[in-house]
Amino acid sequence: MRNKFVIIVMLLCGLAVNVLGQEEKSRLSGFTGSPVAGTRLEIQYDPTGGPLVGKEAITGVAYMYNDYCWEVADVDLSEYKGIWYGNFYVPRNCAFVAFKFVPKDVNDMGVADNNDDKGFMWVTLDQNGQQLPGGRLAWAIFRKPSLGKGVMGYFNQYDISDEAVEMWMYKELEYFPQNMPKMFDCFMAMVKLRSGDQYSDAARRYITQFLSIPGLGEQQYLWARDLYRFELRDTEKADSLEQMILANYPHGAAARFKTFKTIEQMPLDDVKLDSTRKFLADFPISEWRKHPEQGQHAFIYYSTFRVLEEALFAKHDYEGFASWFDQMNFQTLNEVYRWNIFRMFKLKLSPDEVIYPLSTAMIEEMMKKQDDLSFMEDVRYTPGQAREIARRQLDDKLTSHILLLTRMEKYEETLPYFENLSKEGLYSNSDLNEAYIQILEKTGNRSKIFSVLEECVRENVVTPAMLEMLKKVYTEKYGKSEGFEEYVQSLKSMKELEEMKKEVKAGLTNVAVEPFVLESMTGKKVNSKDWKGKIVVLDFWATWCGPCKMAFPGMQMAVDKYAKDKEVEFYFIATQESGDKYKQKIKEYFAKNDFTFNVLYDNYNEKSQSANVVFSRFAKMFNDSGIPRKVILKDGVMRYTSGGYCGSPSKLADEISYVIELLKAEK
Repeated sequence: MRNKFVIIVMLLCGLAVNVLGQEEKSRLSGFTGSPVAGTRLEIQYDPTGGPLVGKEAITGVAYMYNDYCWEVADVDLSEYKGIWYGNFYVPRNCAFVAFKFVPKDVNDMGVADNNDDKGFMWVTLDQNGQQLPGGRLAWAIFRKPSLGKGVMGYFNQYDISDEAVEMWMYKELEYFPQNMPKMFDCFMAMVKLRSGDQYSDAARRYITQFLSIPGLGEQQYLWARDLYRFELRDTEKADSLEQMILANYPHGAAARFKTFKTIEQMPLDDVKLDSTRKFLADFPISEWRKHPEQGQHAFIYYSTFRVLEEALFAKHDYEGFASWFDQMNFQTLNEVYRWNIFRMFKLKLSPDEVIYPLSTAMIEEMMKKQDDLSFMEDVRYTPGQAREIARRQLDDKLTSHILLLTRMEKYEETLPYFENLSKEGLYSNSDLNEAYIQILEKTGNRSKIFSVLEECVRENVVTPAMLEMLKKVYTEKYGKSEGFEEYVQSLKSMKELEEMKKEVKAGLTNVAVEPFVLESMTGKKVNSKDWKGKIVVLDFWATWCGPCKMAFPGMQMAVDKYAKDKEVEFYFIATQESGDKYKQKIKEYFAKNDFTFNVLYDNYNEKSQSANVVFSRFAKMFNDSGIPRKVILKDGVMRYTSGGYCGSPSKLADEISYVIELLKAEK
């Protein structure tokens, strides 16, 4: 019956070529011909002429089609004289492999080298020189992104013809007809592509033939069910198949998904919570992890735990909340921590004494699971990229936990957690750095303070209080304060400073600004026409904007630096505020904080019912209405603007200072 089905669907094609891959000169070299499965490839990558020229660290990504499933792996590279070298083991069941090269920094993966959108890709051979099962199919679906069966995001525009896809699929069936059950979803996608108005009749015929093949599994029946339900709109046949699937696989992917969707629609009450607990008992995540490819239902458990834990926390069932930690993977723990623990800690919505034991237990669980690769999300990220994302998230959560312990004055308890921070995470947060100094003082480690302060300056993540403390320690150590500014500058990375200067220069503008008049916090009218001959720094912020206020220490450093400079002025414009009490909130905020700012109120906009008249004008200039937003004017002309907050007070102060000095140096 199986051969009969294949005869029905096959078209006669010419002989298969022996080598499917690049033969022209390429930035990727080190091997020739088709890769052989079960052997190691020597990789040489020369970025010259490609998009990765000038990148400090480059890594490779390998996409493999192994036994009709896509997998992804890292290709570690090391540089020698401008060429990046590495090697890659091709698995024995790998029928196809494609490479791309990206910056090693996961925050810089928007650029990649895929051979100028032609791809670095090959169909592999076995030890006898024959193509493996799946090779011809992968050669078709990988190069046809619009079919939705390959690796999404590899190509930008490349897409082979429909005829080519059809040819290579039939080639696959010609050589491996017994593997139709593994590729039926791809085959039917091609049928839809090529059948046009005849698709409905063709699909019904092929599904009938397919279901007659003995030994099909749940996934194959699910493909057929979905074709009936979503492609052919045949509810009767789809429901009939689903009933059969549920009867034969009561704890399978279909039953899991159906139960999940039923619970998802329930109102959030005790009935839903009981149903969720029963779901996790009937469909234990431990069983799914044995066969994660069945239904690819990681999102079900992620969503289930997220909703369950939020509800338990809201009900103050902290024992129940903690009881599920051991079942969650790192990605889920990270999200549950963010939404429940971090939010409560940051906004002070729950007592620290309540948060503390839960935060401790979650952090311990996350440290154990940081290498579980739960951030891979199928083939979206490589194992190395998934570990790097997890590392950064763990740094973030460890920082929150340390700050919680510091606020509770549990100083000794914080010290082991510093050892679990990565090198990149140790000095990257200004609040953490300030807390670290406090912890060292409270735990009798004053001798370490000077070196820690120096490291913070090297990373350029320093608060005004830390800078003042460093100056005090410096004066005590050297008996004088002279030369302190030069000393601080000598600690900073010249490379990072040069990169910052390069970005600032690239962001300089020259846009005339319409004059405006605003009211100050003291009731005085401030007219921008009076700023002629001056450099004026405007900081647009709001009382409800957390990042705006987080940036204030850095802005205070800049304000202090130019406090005696009559050519430079700073104004902090409260914008996007509404209601009749925001001015009082602003006054109360500055009464509680030691910022020496000139505060202005944006003018009220009747149409938007918000105080945003002046900012709206500026927003049109840079096509962005987000805050915080820094704007620097000279002689009434906008010369520089930047949005957001980098997280470092000292970096922000350096940025603002450099722009001011550039503008002052102009003739």
